[in-house]
Amino acid sequence: MSRLHHRKQPAIPVEGGGTVRKFPAPSLMCVIAELKREKGMREHVYPRLIDIGKITEEQALYQQRCLSEAIELLEGLQVPKESKAA
Repeated sequence: MSRLHHRKQPAIPVEGGGTVRKFPAPSLMCVIAELKREKGMREHVYPRLIDIGKITEEQALYQQRCLSEAIELLEGLQVPKESKAA
């Protein structure tokens, strides 16, 4: 089992029974990293999905373009390192 499964996160009771794990809000840097990870996964998976007819090449290209644009937009929101010290 991975280390993530061994960490105890606070559990929040939910209506109807059960609990939900509480995770802190991700930082902008973490969000960008996750989008980049997803983009890499899609680059690996999309050729197979195209081959079996689940999506068209045009759909794959459009979705990858949208993801790239989202990454670029979010990267533009980051504070340059030299500005942080000021």
